[in-house]
Amino acid sequence: MIRKAKLVLNKLTLEKFDKLSDEFIEVGFTSKDPLAKAINIIVDKAQMEHHFGAMYADLCVKLARTPLENIDDLDGGKGGKTFKKLLLQRCQDEFEKDSELA
Repeated sequence: MIRKAKLVLNKLTLEKFDKLSDEFIEVGFTSKDPLAKAINIIVDKAQMEHHFGAMYADLCVKLARTPLENIDDLDGGKGGKTFKKLLLQRCQDEFEKDSELA
C-alpha cells in the first residue's frame, strides 16, 4: 500500500494532479498507521520539492475532504478528522524539531 502511494506521489505534477491525487486516495488506506506513513511521505516530499509545496498542500486538502472508507473517526465519520489529526501531529513534530535546533 505504501509502495503504491510512493509510486503515485513520484509521478504527481500540476498537470496530472486531478488524476493522480484520485489514484493516491484510491490506494485504500486501511488504518491509521499506513495513513500516517503516507502523511510522512507527503510532508517529506513537500520539504524536498519546494516548487511543489502548494500542490502537496492541495493534496492534503483533498485528502481531508475525502471520506476514507476504511478509517473511522471517533465521531463516526470516515477518516477526515483522523487525517487532519495525523497531519497536525506531523506538523507539531516538525515544529518541535525546529525549536530544538534554534
